[in-house]
Amino acid sequence: MKRILATYCAMALFCICAFAQKSYDTPVRVIVPDGVVAAENQQLLTDRLQAVVTSKGMGSIDQATRFFVYPVFVELGDVLSGSVPPMHVVEMELSLYVADILNGKVYTQCTCPIKGVGRTDILAYRNAIKNISGDNPVVDDMFERTRSEIVSYYLSEGATIIAEAKTCASMNDYEKALYLLACIPSCCSGIYETAQEEMVNVYVRYVDYLAEKLLAQARALWASTQDREGAQEVISILNQIEPTAKCYPQAEELVAEISKRIGEEWELEKHLVYSAVELEKMRIEAAREVGVAFGTHQQPTSFLHYR
Repeated sequence: MKRILATYCAMALFCICAFAQKSYDTPVRVIVPDGVVAAENQQLLTDRLQAVVTSKGMGSIDQATRFFVYPVFVELGDVLSGSVPPMHVVEMELSLYVADILNGKVYTQCTCPIKGVGRTDILAYRNAIKNISGDNPVVDDMFERTRSEIVSYYLSEGATIIAEAKTCASMNDYEKALYLLACIPSCCSGIYETAQEEMVNVYVRYVDYLAEKLLAQARALWASTQDREGAQEVISILNQIEPTAKCYPQAEELVAEISKRIGEEWELEKHLVYSAVELEKMRIEAAREVGVAFGTHQQPTSFLHYR
């Protein structure tokens, strides 16, 4: 486990402020299905769509979100021009869909024409993709509707989502619980504040849960190999336990036992002491990071309307 609190030193508050400055109220991810374009054009398409979404103030790369936009192409024509050399002229309809990654529901959609010219089909497609732009009234309208739909969803379902997160946490599914809570946007006043408070509560339990697992792992290892090499491995495990965890005193007791057995002084790494306000902010940021990490690995099981 990444040592979260221990690595937030003097830069912690700066990182939190930077995160706040680049956050969007209603972030949306970009997901490009395999096969929608040639493999060599997939990253270009992803980047172009990411630029469009970001231009609408809804870009999401390092934020928790359950909403994503994905493209569908319909080729209308691919003809060779009469020029020398002959060029492929590709005309297509690009449809963009915004859906919920957890239930697959499509919330908004728009369709607009794009065109590309190149010496090969792939180059023509590539040039068509380069012409994708957010400077389009149809795309503008879709993202405005998307923003409204997301806000409406969380205002109407916020209490249910928080209850679901609590259920997940009670089943030790802390990552999903934090993801559900972190996705609630800051523009949803009331629900957002409740979610933030619950997110800290869940994160504290998450830290305790991970710490107990690490302590059990360390104890099992120490029981099987009580020599200096084993002691080093055990200390390495124990150093991953956050000082705020309930079982931290037990970790210190195990270190004292190791020191007595080996005949050397061993101790856990020193940790900085934070004020209550700093600790609360770091917990919120750390909890959000867990949610973002969980959400990043979520992929749609299917793409509605995709052919």
